[in-house]
Amino acid sequence: MRKLCNILTISSLIGLLALIALGQSDQTANKAKSSDALERQIDLKNIEFLTTASAFSRTLSAGSIPGGISRVIACGKEQVKHALNLKSLPVRQVLDAIVLADPEYRWQIKDGVVNLFPSSGWPALLNVRVAEFNVDASVSVYVAAGKLFQLPEAKRAIAELHLAHGYNRIQGGSSSAYLKSPVHCKDITLLEALNAIALAHGRAVWAYSEIRCNGRREFTVEFLVL
Repeated sequence: MRKLCNILTISSLIGLLALIALGQSDQTANKAKSSDALERQIDLKNIEFLTTASAFSRTLSAGSIPGGISRVIACGKEQVKHALNLKSLPVRQVLDAIVLADPEYRWQIKDGVVNLFPSSGWPALLNVRVAEFNVDASVSVYVAAGKLFQLPEAKRAIAELHLAHGYNRIQGGSSSAYLKSPVHCKDITLLEALNAIALAHGRAVWAYSEIRCNGRREFTVEFLVL
């Protein structure tokens, strides 16, 4: 079944594209808009002790670009910390600098959203496909994500992967958390659906964290930028 996702957003700044960092690219109709977003000049001054995920989300927030982060965290493993003192650099260069300092991660643009993900690949849960996903513009990103992980396909995969209670941690809300447009998708992955939520919001950055420790595996989904 062909993937179909319709997001009627008036604030789509970077459109649909799939431009992978370090020179790998896929032409799309909106490539010019996306390239413009990545060339925005941003300032990140005297920011110390940021993890890779935090540095990535701060960068996207400074550029008002929707994004998503996937990370796998092993217990006892220390995360790379970044000290940023960058003035008037394009978003693209900052993202390249972040993954250069932490080669366990890569970044790419997928469906108009900038994603950070492990170099080893996306966690299995995010690759699970769902037949259909629909949310109205009147809901918050938290409600939308909660609905996504309550879909039968998602719940079945969570059980099969022996993941613990992650979807119960999607909560919260604020006046800036609401979608600006509805999302109507068919035959897509959970990753693509999360990206659709971020794009419908306009500048949201979601974070999927999978914690693996002492034989236990748990995931959480949160929004770092709204």
